Amino acid sequence: DRPTEETQGPPLGLLCCSLLPIPVPMGMTRLSGAMLLLASACSAERSLLGFSNMPMRPPLLPHSPHRSPHACLHSAGRRLRAGGARGMVGLEFASPELGTYPQQVFTAVNFAVLPFWGLMIAAPKWEPTRQLMKGSASILLIAAMHLSLVAYGLSQPGSLEEFEFLATQGFVKLSAMMEMRQYPTFVSEEWAHVLGWDLFVGRFIYLDGVKKDIPTPHSLFFCFLLGPLGLVLHLLTRALVLKDPNTILELED
Repeated sequence: DRPTEETQGPPLGLLCCSLLPIPVPMGMTRLSGAMLLLASACSAERSLLGFSNMPMRPPLLPHSPHRSPHACLHSAGRRLRAGGARGMVGLEFASPELGTYPQQVFTAVNFAVLPFWGLMIAAPKWEPTRQLMKGSASILLIAAMHLSLVAYGLSQPGSLEEFEFLATQGFVKLSAMMEMRQYPTFVSEEWAHVLGWDLFVGRFIYLDGVKKDIPTPHSLFFCFLLGPLGLVLHLLTRALVLKDPNTILELED
């Protein structure tokens, strides 16, 4: 058996809207709340595909220990249909897990990406949004947290055996990749990997839209949810706006 990793690590503070050293316009507080609800729904939906936080355990919600993610989403939809925005107040969200370093970074990455997505979607023409996304700070922030997980994982006992198993089995067999989900550091690292690339693609969509005066909120929304689909929607939108089908196959001028 491969040795289990040591999960205790140094504390890491949560990163959220305070990461942005710029004034926030009216309505961004509501936007932040909406993005948090959206992110929670996405986490629940993606857990159905096997990408939930580790370690996996039945009680997903503190007051509803036996409800599945699908049941939670169904309940959320029922509340929205019944009470609109007020129905969201009654939603029950799981508390972040902060006991170990992988859990802390997992939580920090989830919150760190939200302000950038919120600004690109809700305030695309706001000058501070343009200046912020033109720079590389957003990507470097997520990259730094991702690299910290890589370094942490490599410092744990049995990391070389786990890497060998991933390289020889995990990239070939789905069952082997699923077996890797028992390691919290691996899951947190992969999640930071996914969120970092999604944000990188979202940043490209946003800046391309600003440069060519193309609407991007819908593409960014689906990029936030489903990654590549958002890029496809942007390329299609760009081709329609510019009336040039050939631009679908181009990422740069």
